[in-house]
Amino acid sequence: MPDKIDISKNIKEQISQNHIKMRSKWFFIVEKLGLESGFLFSLLLGLAILCFVLYIMEQNGAFEFTEFGVQGWPVIFDNIPYDLVVAAIVLFALANYIIKQFDFSYRKPFYLFSCSALILISAVGIIMFWTGVNHLMMEKLASAPIVKNIASKKITNSPQGEKAIIGRIVKVGSGVVTLQTVDGKQLGIVINQKIERPLDVRFIPGQVIKIIGSKEGEKFKAKFISIIQSNNRFIKIVPIISPVPNASTSN
Repeated sequence: MPDKIDISKNIKEQISQNHIKMRSKWFFIVEKLGLESGFLFSLLLGLAILCFVLYIMEQNGAFEFTEFGVQGWPVIFDNIPYDLVVAAIVLFALANYIIKQFDFSYRKPFYLFSCSALILISAVGIIMFWTGVNHLMMEKLASAPIVKNIASKKITNSPQGEKAIIGRIVKVGSGVVTLQTVDGKQLGIVINQKIERPLDVRFIPGQVIKIIGSKEGEKFKAKFISIIQSNNRFIKIVPIISPVPNASTSN
């Protein structure tokens, strides 16, 4: 029968030979607090970036085009600030890495924590957006230097890309509506009888409209048009034509 190994004696020998280093219990307490703080910070920063992404898209009018259904989705995808999305993904990966350092991550499937963190961030962000809390929070933070610096580069108050446009009608002609965009430029909108627009609505100078279509040279060929209601923020930010040119209206 083999001799019993004295584990206690063996450990003491390892310590005396500097093969094992003793650490204070405070080391493990501080390490645990650091991991928990890092995990929480990563989640909160990821949520903040998601809220900022939604705010940028809202300010640029991307969500205005959900009214057009499937046709509006390309506009929304064109207006996603993908660099910020990548930053959020990196933070999410960091949070997952920190989770792996916790003892409990070894006792339960890791993917459960990953999915839970992703669902939590997404759910809270979407709820904040739909309740208006996100907008109010971002308006308060807009003066902060880092937020102001990023926002000045990302927020244009108009849809990005060449598939959509928001503007105020300057003149209505035969088959062409002249539109003034948020940046003050004027653009001819080509309209034909097959275009999808609200029934029994006449285009009138001064109206603010949103359009999906394609740019062709110096003009924009419209496929879908909808009039923006008077309580919409874009009514305020699209330049008002004064005086509105006299022009005949057409369907």
